[in-house]
Amino acid sequence: MPAIAFQFFDLTTSAADLARLSCFYESLFIEGFPDPDERESLENMIQYLRARESGWYEAEGPKNSYHIVLAESEGQIVGAIVSDYLAIPNVGVVEFLLVADECRSQKLGSRLHEYMETLLQQDAKNAGYAELDGLVIELNDPFQVPADTDNMDPFVRTRIWGKWGYQCLNFPYVQPALSADQQPVRCLILALKPISGRWNTSVPGTSVRDFVHEYIKWAMRFPDPALNADYQDMHRSLANVQTVSLIPLQHYVGHDEQRPLELVHITSPDVPEFQDVMRVYQQSFLSQETSITPQGFVDAFTRSGQASTAFQYHLVGIRESSSHPIAGMASFFALPTCGFLGYLTLLTPLAGTGRCALVLARLEEILFRENPLIQGWYLECEPGTKQSAVFQHLGFAKVPCDYVQPDFSRIDSESLTQTEHKIDLYFKLLGRPRSENLVPHVAPPDHIQEIRQRVYGLNPSNH
Repeated sequence: MPAIAFQFFDLTTSAADLARLSCFYESLFIEGFPDPDERESLENMIQYLRARESGWYEAEGPKNSYHIVLAESEGQIVGAIVSDYLAIPNVGVVEFLLVADECRSQKLGSRLHEYMETLLQQDAKNAGYAELDGLVIELNDPFQVPADTDNMDPFVRTRIWGKWGYQCLNFPYVQPALSADQQPVRCLILALKPISGRWNTSVPGTSVRDFVHEYIKWAMRFPDPALNADYQDMHRSLANVQTVSLIPLQHYVGHDEQRPLELVHITSPDVPEFQDVMRVYQQSFLSQETSITPQGFVDAFTRSGQASTAFQYHLVGIRESSSHPIAGMASFFALPTCGFLGYLTLLTPLAGTGRCALVLARLEEILFRENPLIQGWYLECEPGTKQSAVFQHLGFAKVPCDYVQPDFSRIDSESLTQTEHKIDLYFKLLGRPRSENLVPHVAPPDHIQEIRQRVYGLNPSNH
């Protein structure tokens, strides 16, 4: 496809620019933001441009600024990026970036982003800084927003912003309601692109408090953010931490060019890779008390194929690439209301490379795409083992209950005769650890019932 020529406009309040803005709002913006709670009004955008040109930003306090940049091609509006410059934390905030479908292959998004970054760097210099410290953006958390309700696949979008250098700020961010007719948005993550070198793997909690406060005050127009309940919750959570960790967005969804991974989906016991996965399983688990024979995996495929409700069994092999042998495996279930991780192991050369967190994110994407109603998943772990410590590090928390795992060797589909084997049950919300993870999860009875029926093949009468 030949390259398309674009012209960028940093909008003013001229009649021509306001006409461009109105055209953009009707042709791209409403469709790009189908959730009205996330959508800024056209009237507010015009008001912000007028406030900038009247000197309101500087008259009322720090040398903040506001930009709407539109991209045109052959007289048509094909993209836009809107941002604020916040002088106290010295960051730019990208409110949104939209690109027409036909222009995505032309790297218009990255070109708009680079153009806006240049404007924000100049804002920082105007405010007396040597350079901009960073850029911040809100993104839909891909593990909370179904792809079919978004204008772009949220997992794809997360990887794109990750390639541009953005990292997830690991704290519970909530966008306050933008008006009396709107609701707070709780399915967002706040991501940062460090620029000046002040921040690398973490950001001081005071700095995060500063730009959350300033963003809500200046971009969302809350005269006193401290009066907003959602801001109060965020302020309290940030007051208790010295630093907020940064998670590269690509890593958050399970991808890292330096640590490649390929998942091989085993669709039935008849495919050749099934034996490769069984080899990995036997090397890792066969000597353990909770080990099963290959027939147990065959039975799981059978139960999944016969299920009449939302239930799917997954067995995957894990390798670096198609040119490498399978050196890991995972066995897990997407149940009607929750997920269940049966086995996960990595062998050399995958083990000890930090890939376990990447694999977990990729598995959680499979779960969420299959059933967006799934908010979290369970696993069983022997108390006090190395595996339990690993999974706690990955975000799983012990469920406070007396949990008994069925005896694999003595179960059939008609009756249950077992030697009780007490084991710990763990739970994790999909995606990054959130504030809800701090509250011990109480497993609903229907979740336990689904695990026993779907994972172990027990009849409801045996529950």
